[in-house]
Amino acid sequence: SSARARAHSRSQGSSGAVCGVRGSEGGAGAGMHPHLDEAAHPACAEAMRALRDCHASAGASRFWGACNDPDAALARCLKAERLQKRADNYALARKRGAVTLAKAKAKDDEASG
Repeated sequence: SSARARAHSRSQGSSGAVCGVRGSEGGAGAGMHPHLDEAAHPACAEAMRALRDCHASAGASRFWGACNDPDAALARCLKAERLQKRADNYALARKRGAVTLAKAKAKDDEASG
């Protein structure tokens, strides 16, 4: 029934995730981390080690928030790394676009001149 479907969708939230599972909305701790490879994310290696150590030592209490602080620190680090990479890629794209535009303008000037 439609009432049942509405109740089910409300329990899942706007992201469609099951209750209790972190979705895409929220702060620094929201969402899943990429594969925690220190070689791929050297700037966040310390935060990765802290989260791994917490998971190893916290036992079942990690499911009730014992490792939330290291998790949030890792999420902040990975976000900062992602935003820096995005800014670097944007700057590179602008530079490449300017070169392409200059070549096209030179070609047009050569063809018309």
